[in-house]
Amino acid sequence: MPIIGFSFDKILVEKLNTAKGNIKINVRIDIKEITKEELKFGEKETIKISFVFSVEYEPKIASLSLEGNVFFTEESKKIKKILDGWKNKKLEEEIRASIFNFIITKCNVKALQLEEELGIPFHLPMPRVKES
Repeated sequence: MPIIGFSFDKILVEKLNTAKGNIKINVRIDIKEITKEELKFGEKETIKISFVFSVEYEPKIASLSLEGNVFFTEESKKIKKILDGWKNKKLEEEIRASIFNFIITKCNVKALQLEEELGIPFHLPMPRVKES
């Protein structure tokens, strides 16, 4: 499944309070919609997967939400199967894993940048060097 494009449509980040004590951080990815695009590559068709990547902090010290799209191309039969499955909000595990891994990679980088700029805790643990 060749991914041919990625874009952010909306980036929302807000620092609400100073981080103190124990903080619970939850990361979530939701697929909003899957639609066919009018872009063809020979016999292959293209679909757009719209997503929301959010980081939730407990207590509420910040909120972060990234919305965007992943575009990929595949054989017509496969595209039809994906779109038919999405009518029931289902996505094949192989496709789901590939798309989620791609979204995670792109969004983690952007989220870490935004968290650093606003001075809010990172949603991922950063590697640490220990003394010998």
